[in-house]
Amino acid sequence: MLPGIIYLLILTVEKSNPMKKQLIPFIVLEVFTAAFMVSAFQTPTQQTQSTSGIPDSVYVILKKACMACHSDQGTGLAKGKLNLSPWDGYSADRKVSKARAICKEMKAGTMPPRRFVAKNPEAQLTDDQIRIVCDWTASLSIEKNN
Repeated sequence: MLPGIIYLLILTVEKSNPMKKQLIPFIVLEVFTAAFMVSAFQTPTQQTQSTSGIPDSVYVILKKACMACHSDQGTGLAKGKLNLSPWDGYSADRKVSKARAICKEMKAGTMPPRRFVAKNPEAQLTDDQIRIVCDWTASLSIEKNN
């Protein structure tokens, strides 16, 4: 795709003014620099499920709305109250307790916080996403009691 863009730029420059041919090396350099800058700041793609005890459908939601603060990469109070990174190491009782708290905060609209959502609009939860997380919470309670 990048070579095609460069080719189109060169054609455009050549047709608009033959004197601008001397600018072609600089245009090519700028395009490659821009492509490098974009790729340098992209985060690597991570697998969908890094915590085996959380279903993919729930993990995707938690990753988008919670894990920036509530994981090993989080900081301070948020990480201290809920750290989703060691989820697999939690006891069944602790998982149920934490999942219930997650559901309760999401239903109340207090999590994710409005300030976080303002800076990260993709973290805004829909009613369906909240339902998915709360259904998972209910399933944990049932599994624990069986």
